[in-house]
Amino acid sequence: MIITENLFAIEEKIKELAELIISSDQARNYYLASEKYSNDEKAILLEHKLQSAYDAFSQIQEQEYGAHCPDYKEKKHAFYQAKRAYDLYGSIADVRLAKADIQSVLDEIAIKVANKVSKKIVVKTGNPFSKHQSKANCQNHCLHQRKER
Repeated sequence: MIITENLFAIEEKIKELAELIISSDQARNYYLASEKYSNDEKAILLEHKLQSAYDAFSQIQEQEYGAHCPDYKEKKHAFYQAKRAYDLYGSIADVRLAKADIQSVLDEIAIKVANKVSKKIVVKTGNPFSKHQSKANCQNHCLHQRKER
């Protein structure tokens, strides 16, 4: 790649955009939720319980008999209970929601930038509910893509 003045100008605009994103409400909410999570002893305890339940369950799965081991159902049940308790705990759920919000902002920015360059550029957001993502998965077999051409 040849480095030109345009590249430096783009880099400056990226820094400005990053500062705007960092100062956004979504980023602020994410930082606050992350801070709350890292100071929450019960959340950390739930994370450790989930990890130990996962380790115990994965050890059984890796064994030769797998699902036929005597403790398989108990370990699986313990893992799912720990996962549910972890996922539904307040500060953990808040972090995940805040993370999804900031990710939506970043996805929307990427999509807008790509569409300014060319409407044919596909940005895979990783979000199955994104209106842009569903078009990317069609691989030219969908009616809405045929109409756009």
